[in-house]
Amino acid sequence: MLLRLGWLSLRERMQLARASGLQGDVSANYLLKKLKSNGQVLAINEVFDVGDVDFWFKRLLVLLLIIKGPADGEGELDAFVSIITGPPGPNPVQLMPRITLLVLILWGDQDTFTPLDGPVEKYFSSLPSQSSNISLFVLKGVGHCPHDDRPDLVMQSCSLGWQIFPAL
Repeated sequence: MLLRLGWLSLRERMQLARASGLQGDVSANYLLKKLKSNGQVLAINEVFDVGDVDFWFKRLLVLLLIIKGPADGEGELDAFVSIITGPPGPNPVQLMPRITLLVLILWGDQDTFTPLDGPVEKYFSSLPSQSSNISLFVLKGVGHCPHDDRPDLVMQSCSLGWQIFPAL
């Protein structure tokens, strides 16, 4: 008998597989292989409107190949299932008040994953006014990965950023 699971999310399917003792389940293995295939990496590129296609395509392809690299190692399936089904981890809202070290937050104004006007950025942008150990720099023309987009600007911001904190 086949059980149709189309209405379940990926997370729910993986949790069901884990609860059934099928952590190494054939479907999870198939899904992992499908996600990390070069064809899938190339297909992901088709959803972006990037202007200079050659430049951006090469940059995106290299980035995606780097990201999928760890999925080629031993234990890959168990790690994949654990990531999909595991707990999301600690919440920054609960963690940030407990941090007493200096914190320098660099945020790209072109970040589409966590945009400046979103709830995450609104929370982090409020932190410097609440705590003297936190500073925020918004980097102009930079996306979600400032260190990749503009490493020179990140280094400059780090140098300037640490100077604004009081001497320890």
